[in-house]
Amino acid sequence: MSEQQVVLDPRRPRRRRTPVILLGMLPAAIAATILIAGSQYADPTFTAADASGNGKTSVTTVKETPAVVAPAAVQAGVVVPQITVTVPEVKAPAAKAVTVKAPAKKATVKKTSTVKKSTATKTVKKTTKKSTKKSTKKSTKTHQQYCSNPNPVSASGSTGKALLSAVNAERAKLGIKPLRWSSSLASTATSWSKSMLKKDLKTSKLIDGLAHNPNRPGAENVAVVYSSAGYSAGAAVKKMHKNLVRSYGHCTNLMNPKHSTMGAGIAGDGNTWYATENFR
Repeated sequence: MSEQQVVLDPRRPRRRRTPVILLGMLPAAIAATILIAGSQYADPTFTAADASGNGKTSVTTVKETPAVVAPAAVQAGVVVPQITVTVPEVKAPAAKAVTVKAPAKKATVKKTSTVKKSTATKTVKKTTKKSTKKSTKKSTKTHQQYCSNPNPVSASGSTGKALLSAVNAERAKLGIKPLRWSSSLASTATSWSKSMLKKDLKTSKLIDGLAHNPNRPGAENVAVVYSSAGYSAGAAVKKMHKNLVRSYGHCTNLMNPKHSTMGAGIAGDGNTWYATENFR
């Protein structure tokens, strides 16, 4: 859209210098001349407009210094021509196309190692279960067959309960139910072991106190070990258990599936040790 601005071009008539009359001018004539010149004066201006790209227009007006024009210099009927100025249309700059790129997709990390680990764990668990099942299967051997050629475990401990743990480890080899601890049987066994040691210490002979309790409450095993260098309680228990298992009659006693409870007790002086096992 174009804009038009009309600008008036005031053309000032040339000033005509009036001859200076030095003589014969009346004071009244001078006064009349000044009044006429003041009524014909006007401030000439110049106006222009420019349009910017944002569609706004600024206007500038400049005043010129006026000149005193004598009455005789004013020409009547002077036509002032009009000038039409066409302001060109300023087009706004075309908007640049902006391309927006989609964000890059994140790389997908496959947790192959984790899957492999979990698979390996499952495999181990399955293998463990299988091996456990195999170990819990009952042996085809009878306890008599085992006692004919035994392979005793190593007892760990220095009390009657250490003997119970070792006996149950032997029974587990054939899948025989473990024995429960009996405090009453243990009390009887401990008393008899002390009785055997007391008898032994009364004589000069070695290990002559070994004997069965005539008032035993059930099946019974008795054992003795001696060393001039001495035995600790733990070493004595370990030695006596192996000797009992390697003895067929004593082995069948502790491996008998019909027995459900056991009590044991030991007594010694450092060189000689006695042990008693009672079963029901």
